Amino acid sequence: MKCFILTLILTILLAINDCYSQERSINLHVSAYVKPVVTASYEYREQVIYINTEDIERGYIDIPNAVVVHVRTNSRKGYLLSLNIRGNHFNDVWVSDNASRTVISSGKGLIKIPYADSSTENINELSFRLYLSENIQPGQYAWPVALDVSI
Repeated sequence: MKCFILTLILTILLAINDCYSQERSINLHVSAYVKPVVTASYEYREQVIYINTEDIERGYIDIPNAVVVHVRTNSRKGYLLSLNIRGNHFNDVWVSDNASRTVISSGKGLIKIPYADSSTENINELSFRLYLSENIQPGQYAWPVALDVSI
C-alpha cells in the first residue's frame, strides 16, 4: 500500500511539473484612457480698481499683472482661460500675457493656452487694459473680470 501511495504521489507531482514546464505565449493588447484634468490656483487677483479723472479723460486704465494664475494640466490640447466682463462700466477689455493679446468686446472671451510639459506648472500673468464707458465716474469699482480655467 505504501508503494501504491508513493507511486500515486510521484505521478501527480510529475503531471503538475509537466503542466508548468510547457512554454506558452499569449498576445495581450492593453490600452488606457487618461482623463484630461486641469487644476488652477491663484497667486494674485485684483479685487478693486480705482478710476480717477485722468483715466476717464484718457478713456482707459491699464492694470499690469492684475491676475497671476498657476495652471497644471495633462491635456495634450492645452486649456482655456474663460473671461467674463461683469457690469456696464467697461466697453472693450484687452488681456495680455507674455505671448499674446486678446480683445474682449462682447463681454466674454476665451484664451487658448497650448499644451506644455505636464510635469511643470504654467504661470499666467495677465495684464488688462479696460476701456471705460462714457458714463463712468471717478471712484472705486469691484474687479470686473471673472476668470475660469477649463479644458
